[in-house]
Amino acid sequence: MAYCVFGDVRIRVDTDIEDGEITTLIEETDAWLDLKLNMAGLTVPMQRMLSATHVAIICMLKDPESQALGEYREDRTFALKKLNLLMDELINDAGGGIGFRYSYEQVPRSYIAVG
Repeated sequence: MAYCVFGDVRIRVDTDIEDGEITTLIEETDAWLDLKLNMAGLTVPMQRMLSATHVAIICMLKDPESQALGEYREDRTFALKKLNLLMDELINDAGGGIGFRYSYEQVPRSYIAVG
């Protein structure tokens, strides 16, 4: 059973990624979280938050451009940094001092493989 659903991810990030692909990312993320943390020892809301936040970060990395709608502008770089900090805090709280730091950096467009 997944720790979150695609709707939980969409609350955290605005993306054009299809629901089926988000569901696949959730399954992969949940497997990674089970490997890294004692997820069974966490509350259901904490499990959902960890899973949805991690998938939201992956979605932002797949679609890293800033988005604008009218006067509202979402700066993906700033939002990604905020999510990274949140994920670090969640993992630290959940794992009680896990010996790794969670962080993704955006890769400059010139480094993205096309083909």
